[in-house]
Amino acid sequence: MEFCFFCESIIYDTEITGFVLEVRHTGTKTYYLKYRNKRKEQRQYKIGDEKSLTFTKASQAARKIRSRVVIGEDPVDDRKQLCKMMTLEAFVQSRYIPFVQGYNLDSLLICIPTTLNAVLIFCVRT
Repeated sequence: MEFCFFCESIIYDTEITGFVLEVRHTGTKTYYLKYRNKRKEQRQYKIGDEKSLTFTKASQAARKIRSRVVIGEDPVDDRKQLCKMMTLEAFVQSRYIPFVQGYNLDSLLICIPTTLNAVLIFCVRT
């Protein structure tokens, strides 16, 4: 066991290195995989909570994540990169509209709803 300020306890799995169940004082239980990346930095990958995953499913996920770590990947960095990806709305605003305006394509209008629901409507002026 290990001390955790917000937790009652951290329970380590004996089969999968770094696979832990964190039990908080509120009763919430969360599965994590702790590992060190190539730069020897301590990382903690959240797999999910006990309400969403059974122990078997969480341990299967931990094995897959652990195998990625062993071959040199960093799942935490991969997850952060996904968060940095440009959304469709940001792409349209920052790249597409300036592109269309740069070519003076007045015949092409983009009807963009206030919130993009993954649908762009292209309209042609007559």
